[in-house]
Amino acid sequence: MLQFDQTDYLPKSSQRIERLYRIVNNRPAAILCPGPSINTLEQRIHDLKKENICWVSLNHYTVIEKNILNQINKNLSVLFCSAREFLPTLYGDIQNFLNRDDQNIFISSFWREAYGLMDSSFQLKEFIKEYDEKMLFFSIQQNDKVPNEHFPLHLMHSNSLLGLIQMILLGQPQAVYLFGADGYCPDDQPHYYRAEDDGHRGDVHKTIKVGKLEDLKYDTNKLFNPVARKAIRNVTQTFKLQETSIYNCSPESYYLPFPKIAYDDALKLLTRKQVFNPKMDLRTPEEKKLVQSYQRSGFVSKLKSLFLRNA
Repeated sequence: MLQFDQTDYLPKSSQRIERLYRIVNNRPAAILCPGPSINTLEQRIHDLKKENICWVSLNHYTVIEKNILNQINKNLSVLFCSAREFLPTLYGDIQNFLNRDDQNIFISSFWREAYGLMDSSFQLKEFIKEYDEKMLFFSIQQNDKVPNEHFPLHLMHSNSLLGLIQMILLGQPQAVYLFGADGYCPDDQPHYYRAEDDGHRGDVHKTIKVGKLEDLKYDTNKLFNPVARKAIRNVTQTFKLQETSIYNCSPESYYLPFPKIAYDDALKLLTRKQVFNPKMDLRTPEEKKLVQSYQRSGFVSKLKSLFLRNA
């Protein structure tokens, strides 16, 4: 039995996972990341105008909604943000997301006192009370044994994208497509999509507008590539999920664990004009294959059968 009675989670987390499942609704999930390769999706988004896709993003989401999804009159269904340094500047955008009449959900965390840098007028209990049914919180442990039966919403320490991938799998999508998940780019090229857009709110200290390239390299080498396969395996086994295909639609991406496919193939899959299923290799990648630029060290029923007593 999965034990959700943790102070690190919100109450009735099993019901929150069921809500995520209903929102995903057996659709493909497209995770929109701010890597520069997502420019191609901006140019080709009308190819997906008629498709029923669960649109997902993280952190500075307004840049992507405004320039990509608004072209086809779509909104995000799932938003993820647990970055302590960015939550204060993103709070207004998060409220705007939660205030919509849409069936949507916000995924966040208490870990590392994520809301500890908010200004004195912010009351976390009131925030949760106001938007309670639209929230799902996870936590982190510094080991490779989670999630498990005793800590079902504790994830392995990873970057935000991998945390989001693990959480969206609980919604049991048809497949997961990563757009703009580049992981790194050469020093002489922009490393964020529309980096000068005002939607990139910067950190609470007003020292950076978007993440540093050095931090991106560190995340890729230490918090994604060597972690992803084990993390996905743990989530799948803990929640007894069927294997879900995860495609990286950035052919030049430095994220290694998932099959990389071209935009043409991704759009064919999403419009059901092509079917193929390259298998994921869930073994830990060899160190020599990691990015060498590193410089710093009936699912609802199933859910109910697993943890109805913890609701």
